Amino acid sequence: MDEQTTQRFPNNVLFTSASGELWKMVRIGGQPLGFDECGIVAQISEPLATADIPAYYISTFKFDHALVPEENIQSVIGALRTKSTAQ
Repeated sequence: MDEQTTQRFPNNVLFTSASGELWKMVRIGGQPLGFDECGIVAQISEPLATADIPAYYISTFKFDHALVPEENIQSVIGALRTKSTAQ
């Protein structure tokens, strides 16, 4: 985000990092998850935690997403595929 855009936000509401860390978003499921679904976060976070990959989970009205470090994206895909084929 450039400096001009950053100045549009009120003070103390926009937190940025100069570390250069980049994250990728992974959409969970090919169709919206129902409200009666349970254990979804555990099913996603368990293989990622086992692989020592941090994740930030986001639930929305239609889909759920996991933000994962860009440098780990291939490991994330592998861990989640392994989990889905084991079920």
